[in-house]
Amino acid sequence: MMRAVLSGLGLFALLLLPITAARPSEGPADPAANVGGMPVPDEARLRSRIAAFSAATDSRDARGMYEMLTPYIRSNMTLEDYKRDAGLDERWAQSPPTQLATALERVCSCSDWRYPDGSRTFRCVLLLSGNAARPGDPPVRARWLEMWERTGGEWYYGITGEGDRCPGEEAGAAGAPVAPAPDVALPEEAQLVSRLQAYYDAILAKDARVMYETQTPSTRAAQSLEEYRDHGGMAFNLGLVGPTASKVTVRLEQTCSCSRFEQPYPRIRCDVLVSRLQEDASGAQTRDTHHELWEHADGEWFYVIAGVGSQCATTRRADGPPADTDRSPEAQLWRAKMVKRLISADVIRRIECGPTESSVVVRPQFTWSSRSDQELMARILYFYCFDGLDEKALLVFRHELSPKVIGRYSPTSGLKMK
Repeated sequence: MMRAVLSGLGLFALLLLPITAARPSEGPADPAANVGGMPVPDEARLRSRIAAFSAATDSRDARGMYEMLTPYIRSNMTLEDYKRDAGLDERWAQSPPTQLATALERVCSCSDWRYPDGSRTFRCVLLLSGNAARPGDPPVRARWLEMWERTGGEWYYGITGEGDRCPGEEAGAAGAPVAPAPDVALPEEAQLVSRLQAYYDAILAKDARVMYETQTPSTRAAQSLEEYRDHGGMAFNLGLVGPTASKVTVRLEQTCSCSRFEQPYPRIRCDVLVSRLQEDASGAQTRDTHHELWEHADGEWFYVIAGVGSQCATTRRADGPPADTDRSPEAQLWRAKMVKRLISADVIRRIECGPTESSVVVRPQFTWSSRSDQELMARILYFYCFDGLDEKALLVFRHELSPKVIGRYSPTSGLKMK
């Protein structure tokens, strides 16, 4: 029910989304910004702009929404591009209007930002809340993150992110950070094993209702069954099973860790290794092992998200990128999965690997990312295509709206974006 102009990226979003860590520059864009990221300049105007953007969204005013994007974004994206990338026409045609009374609940953090053309903005990650109402349905309370930017004395909408609290925090009753309790024992293991298989059976059968009911309470509070089915959530989860699979058997291999959280509701989240055996109509089988995050709340297990990696962090390094020189099948599979996720998340459109030059066509999400995130993605994409032995091998970046090269990367020269 919360607005979402750009889709979330799952676990990998923690590395990629600019709202999680803005890149500081030489100094604050506004004197009032030098206050630890909490007070913001012209807060009254920010609240007014949030309300105006919410009104434009509720009234399905695409032009009004577009005109509240930063000048830099609008200079690189037409109104029609914005409508297409946000999927506005499709989304509006598939769901009834929603009235969302939006309010600024908390300023999480702020920092200075510099776009590739040198223009500067003051970026803030905000925690918003609202009562979503549809005709004939009772209002539903929702909380979500948004990034807003201030430049030229005006506030502009940036992007909607995932989460119902400030990044890196568990919100306590008074808004103070509350650390999770580590090393909690896995509760009701037999029930989790049963729930795992039932969830994969539902995916195989494309049973939207069972899949939706297996999502966490916070996920279901933020979107209806219809929204989950029609707006990408179900399609993303269907990717857990291969398109040719006729049978899937899953097994709980190992519990990596469990932590207890008390807010916004009591729950235990567990990172587990899941073994997945898929069989197609011919009897051919494939097996793999990967991470999944599951949540135990109110006596039931709920699916959170799937990750990559086949070992717990205690027996293998944290599930980050493999060493650049690692060309093992496991390392290349990891990179291939990251490429697939970047494409699915609309960060890049495609990558074409060549013998000495490889090309990546990027989407606006890539250009909006911080410098450090761009460098991380560039390194992953480079070693997806090259083995690193040829120092002249080059990865070039092109924007989807223009054939011109907008950036280059190699391990020796680093990332250079225009």
